[in-house]
Amino acid sequence: MTNSREPDGDMRSPRPLISVVMANYRGEAYLEQAVMSVLQQSVSDLELIISDDASPDRSVEIARGLMAKDGRIRVLTSDTNQGPARARNNALAVARGQWIAVVDSDDLLHPNRFERLLAAAEYYDAAIVADDLLHFEDSDSTAVSYLLNGQKFAKPFLITAQNFLGGRDQDIPPFGYLKPMFRSAILKGVRYDEALKIGEDYELVLRLLLEGATYVVVPEPFYLYRRHPNSISYRLSEAAVRAMIASQKKLRSKYGPFDDDVAKAFDGQMVSLSRALAFEQLVAALKAKRLLAAGILCIKQPRLIDALLGVVRDRISRSSGPREEQSSEAQTAVTILFADEQTEPFQMAEAKSFAEQHSSQLIVEKAPRLKKPAEAWAESQEQQKERWKRLAAFGNKNIVALLYSGPAGQFDSGFIPAPGKRRRLQNIEIWQP
Repeated sequence: MTNSREPDGDMRSPRPLISVVMANYRGEAYLEQAVMSVLQQSVSDLELIISDDASPDRSVEIARGLMAKDGRIRVLTSDTNQGPARARNNALAVARGQWIAVVDSDDLLHPNRFERLLAAAEYYDAAIVADDLLHFEDSDSTAVSYLLNGQKFAKPFLITAQNFLGGRDQDIPPFGYLKPMFRSAILKGVRYDEALKIGEDYELVLRLLLEGATYVVVPEPFYLYRRHPNSISYRLSEAAVRAMIASQKKLRSKYGPFDDDVAKAFDGQMVSLSRALAFEQLVAALKAKRLLAAGILCIKQPRLIDALLGVVRDRISRSSGPREEQSSEAQTAVTILFADEQTEPFQMAEAKSFAEQHSSQLIVEKAPRLKKPAEAWAESQEQQKERWKRLAAFGNKNIVALLYSGPAGQFDSGFIPAPGKRRRLQNIEIWQP
């Protein structure tokens, strides 16, 4: 029995193409931006199910306010906080779409994301499809990175149970962080493991792979992943890791025995989780000032010392960066024009005039020709990804507007985490920032 209330919103519309599942807890700071990035997709045939997990902030108020403006939004609420797995399961129970997309309430989407993922699913006949993550910082930092790096991941590729597990293979990134879209047919009777507070999405995808689902990843970073101190992905605990270990054992027992390669991948993953458990035990011992217990752990596993020092160095680096200089630069107002093949000279003049009227610096970015999905996937995207990384770093600036005249410019502007700032040149005269 669930204490989740029936969803608010219009239930009479036809079955949508995509159901977007958005679990939320204390997301008032970012929820509206995340919602707008979903509603502004080039694919409009969707429903957005916001499943709130008993947030004590204004999240539900914000969600219902947005629902009043757009009938595609549905809101689920809960009386008690029970974790993201339960919140997502509540949403899945009422989802009607042919596809299910999972989006976190603090992240953003490129406006063409669903369009491109649907094209990939059709082209590769996949039941699960995902894209790269573009990590950006929730600060004045220009730090931008990808989950998938290098030539190895510059073209579409297939994820199997073996490489999803990864294990000891250091060349394989943690694919569990990807945010896939699923054909709803493969989720019938499948739900998130509510015993997991972290890693529930990883476990669900692994289960589907073990059952034979085809999973394709395209190299474009259409999912803009926000890094901030309150992100649940950063908060492991001893109990959470133990639950993940128990989950791995359960899956191995249910779907095994496996061939040697998959069995070794499971072994490697268990080694990684065991190390994570030892590290969390060390942190807990240090916080409780149980220095003898901490010392014994370090003697048994010397690698824990390097891991602990790495965390310390990372925190020092984050706290001692050139914040003042970045903050000063971020205050400079900028208007960015994405000029493509459709941009006329008079539009360049209009953009310059707009920038001057809004006391902003005009930055002109030349947008390359927009290629159709199959054409783009036939080539390496490594060089383009370096360019998109540079563009994403503009997100730390005081952006007045992202202007474009054609689809190529609009596409490029989507990699900058600045929701609500994109405008076609012909519309700028009626827009006030």
